[in-house]
Amino acid sequence: MSNNIWIELEKPKDEAHAVEICEQANRMLQRLGTNGGEFGWDKTSHQYTYGTRMGYRGLTDRGEWFNLDYLGRPLEGK
Repeated sequence: MSNNIWIELEKPKDEAHAVEICEQANRMLQRLGTNGGEFGWDKTSHQYTYGTRMGYRGLTDRGEWFNLDYLGRPLEGK
């Protein structure tokens, strides 16, 4: 069983705000070194998505679980 962490995006004011939030969240995920998934905005369903180029899923609760054991691993060289 792994330890997990929940990342939830705030409810956007409009589509432009949603896109901005996704851009910031994706930069954060890159810094954390996640598995390459990214957040997006589905303007048809007006909800966030998460996934890779192989497929996305809608986030009706605006969040996603991430593996804390992987993201919280010791830094290299320390």
